[in-house]
Amino acid sequence: RDPKADPWPIRHIFMYRSCAKVVESFGSIFSKEGPPPKPKGGGPPPKPTPASEAMKQAAASGVAASGTPKHPLAARLTGGWMDCMLHWMELTGRVDGPTIGLSGVDSLRRYDATTAEPFAKGTDQLEEGSHMTIRMEEYVAKDLDKRKSQVVEILKFVNFVDDADLLHARDVGAAMKAFETHSQAGSAMEKSSAVTGAKFLDPKAVGEVEAYINLIPALKAVGGSNAVLPGSLGTDK
Repeated sequence: RDPKADPWPIRHIFMYRSCAKVVESFGSIFSKEGPPPKPKGGGPPPKPTPASEAMKQAAASGVAASGTPKHPLAARLTGGWMDCMLHWMELTGRVDGPTIGLSGVDSLRRYDATTAEPFAKGTDQLEEGSHMTIRMEEYVAKDLDKRKSQVVEILKFVNFVDDADLLHARDVGAAMKAFETHSQAGSAMEKSSAVTGAKFLDPKAVGEVEAYINLIPALKAVGGSNAVLPGSLGTDK
């Protein structure tokens, strides 16, 4: 295969997890490091720029500034999770324009990679078959048969094959064996509260995270903090 004359089409994989679990995990790690360094010249750290159109509109309308979790790090992590989820929902057509909160948008155009036109962010959606959505809760299931079936689907997707028989058994075995090692082994990222037992969020703070997410109707509609996006691998959604 000549990669220049016959390039592989681009494929996209998005893995997500319960927001409360994300905030707990990363918050318990980053909070040990103290507050972030101040920018040169003083002043507060710059606010992140949303990638999703929905979060941009929520920021412009003031919704994104209301009801934020009281802990600054929890608020920042929660906002980042919301933006990532909404951005993926927009890119993959999980919901239409009006439902996700894009004012003045009736529908987004399904992008066709065979054309010479560039992908237009905020207008186009990824073409069908070019993306896969994975929910972490299902992917790390204790049921090894269920886990293996998802690994096979992922390998089929990234290897561009429709039949599992075309996969090498050694590749499937190697992928399954990877679960035996902590993905962050040997780094500071391994020392989350799941390991240390030192919780970052108390029950009240978890409630603040969940309530903030539910301010965005599109996120509330798919389960809020415990969202299950339609089409997620291993789910019945």
